[in-house]
Amino acid sequence: MFEPAFGLMLRPEIAALSMSGSSVIVAVNALALKRLRLPAVT
Repeated sequence: MFEPAFGLMLRPEIAALSMSGSSVIVAVNALALKRLRLPAVT
């Protein structure tokens, strides 16, 4: 995607690691939100 516009080419190994890292971050954020206790609205 970036190669025609910017001349940058990402190696497949780095792209795969980035995708898996992103998935881990999303899962950790979901678990953190699940444990979050919001104050009751009165």
